[in-house]
Amino acid sequence: MSHIRCKTADRLFATRTNLNACRPLWSVFACGPRNTSNVNRWKFPARARPESNDAQVSPSPQDTAAPSPAASPSLLQRALAGSPEWAGFLGTLANSGALTGTLLDGIHSRMRLQVYDTAPIVLGGLKTSLAVPPLLALFYVVLGSLHPLMDNLNPSPETTAVRSRCNDVGFVALAFGVLAALLQLSATLYDNGVPYWQIHLILGSAALLNWRLFDGTRQGILLALLCGLGAPAAELLLLQVVPLWHYPRADLGGAFVSWVFWCYFFYTPALGGLARYLWSTMREAELWQAESGRGAAAAAAAAPAAAAGTTEETGDAPSKGGR
Repeated sequence: MSHIRCKTADRLFATRTNLNACRPLWSVFACGPRNTSNVNRWKFPARARPESNDAQVSPSPQDTAAPSPAASPSLLQRALAGSPEWAGFLGTLANSGALTGTLLDGIHSRMRLQVYDTAPIVLGGLKTSLAVPPLLALFYVVLGSLHPLMDNLNPSPETTAVRSRCNDVGFVALAFGVLAALLQLSATLYDNGVPYWQIHLILGSAALLNWRLFDGTRQGILLALLCGLGAPAAELLLLQVVPLWHYPRADLGGAFVSWVFWCYFFYTPALGGLARYLWSTMREAELWQAESGRGAAAAAAAAPAAAAGTTEETGDAPSKGGR
């Protein structure tokens, strides 16, 4: 019996001894505040955190913003692209209308297609009116300026071709020569009493051929139709207000000659050629003057520096000789 008690006591002593040996380990988890040295000894090292880079985490708005598309030019900006100085351009068109237009108008008035009733004048073989030059000046300004504007809005191979040809003054002169011949043809047919329906056929065919030779663009035929319809309408409205002239053999309401529509139609290509010629040549002249002005300004700015350098060299010459 005593032997059994001794074994039991030995086992209890051994168990207590083992628990005391393990005290530092379990006390870390169960009795932390009572043994801080052991806690510090069993601490795990903190994980290293990567350094933040603000430039990489938050890219600048300039880097993230999508490039904005280029603003397309407006309709007006497209129409006015490459325009010359407007005062000179419109003034030249007006002078051409007052002079050349009046001379061409005399082809019809000589055959009494229209008879002037207000301020009529006779200059040699030219029968006209004092009201004709300003009216034709306005006509040349309005219809002429529309051609380069419409060209800018309607780019095409035909537009490029006719603009290139209109840079030749000979081409423009030929267009006006053909215009004068067509006006003479219409006046001759009228004077010989050819029926109006036949005059329509002849002048209509000639007008389309004339457009094909001296224009050939869609905007050109559109402007010719606009002129053929709009100019007679404006003329009739004007004559209702101020009776400047009348047509002795009018067939439209007793006030207008119907086939004059074709005269306005084949007038348009020649006037368009003149406007295109003035548009391009005046613009080139302005660019050349601007470049010449910049060159002269640069030369004037460099002149004082060159003069100063020459003076310094002249002043150094005696001292070098003395040494």
